[in-house]
Amino acid sequence: MHSSTSPTSISRRRILKLGIGVAATGAVSAILAACGGEAATTAPAAVPTKAATGAATTAGTAAAAGTTAVTGATGAATVAPASTMVAAASSGAATMAPAATVAPTPKTAKNANAVKLTWWHAMGGVNGEAVSNLVNQFNDSQPDIFVQDIFQGSYDDTLLKFRNGLPSKTLPNLIQMYDVGVRFMVDSKAVEPMQTFINADKFDLSAFEPALLKFFTVENVQYAMPFNNSNPLLYYNKNAFKEAGLNPDQGPRTWDDIVQAATKLTKKDASGKVSQYGIAIAIYSWFFEQWHATQNAVIATPDNGRSGRATKLV
Repeated sequence: MHSSTSPTSISRRRILKLGIGVAATGAVSAILAACGGEAATTAPAAVPTKAATGAATTAGTAAAAGTTAVTGATGAATVAPASTMVAAASSGAATMAPAATVAPTPKTAKNANAVKLTWWHAMGGVNGEAVSNLVNQFNDSQPDIFVQDIFQGSYDDTLLKFRNGLPSKTLPNLIQMYDVGVRFMVDSKAVEPMQTFINADKFDLSAFEPALLKFFTVENVQYAMPFNNSNPLLYYNKNAFKEAGLNPDQGPRTWDDIVQAATKLTKKDASGKVSQYGIAIAIYSWFFEQWHATQNAVIATPDNGRSGRATKLV
């Protein structure tokens, strides 16, 4: 986080000094995870879990990127006119695999002559069911195009299957891809930029958050469209705050605030072993990227990969 009072900036060393429990420890996890901002890459965030006791409140958001790219098994891409979805929200190499439950298979096409499109995605569990419901709604809305959504596993699994399908051109018509894979998708030359369809239909992008669109823009070309975007939130336990003598109605807003709160919230037993961590942060590299982004800090040159290919971590 950033403020005019120049709070402590974030660094790996700084995080380690907080005595953080890297995995949530249930009710004793008084503070969970992150603040946000725009970054060149981002990975999907796990939904933070509320502390088991006390009312939880939230603060801070970070736009992680999600999109759906258009691909073609024979090189030329096809896409359902009403569906401009692209990669899944994320930045960084670390990803969280969705729940390993296969989404329901869409109904059979009403029209045997309908154009059939396949859509690979990484949405399992409840999210997968939501995706299938959207697909079914689209299929039921008209008879000419039939979309088959196919769950591929995690974001990493989906990217790997796409890579493996390139030599034989056994690729879907649409694919959900996290923003970590955008550069690869562009370099594969197997995807049609969404910009092609935006220009053809004079599609209005004003309803989209500009920062999210930028995640999938390469050299001023919109390669994909935001589809699902993660928002990491900071959770804190009001009861734990009260017990530690902290203001339960004022959550941390700067890293200095977090250090002070985490220090007071940390408990140790008689042997000196930590019995309650003051803060727990999930191990996602994109959190680290977002923390830098909110401070306009560069983590890779040049310009976090915005003005040219990133060549070095700083």
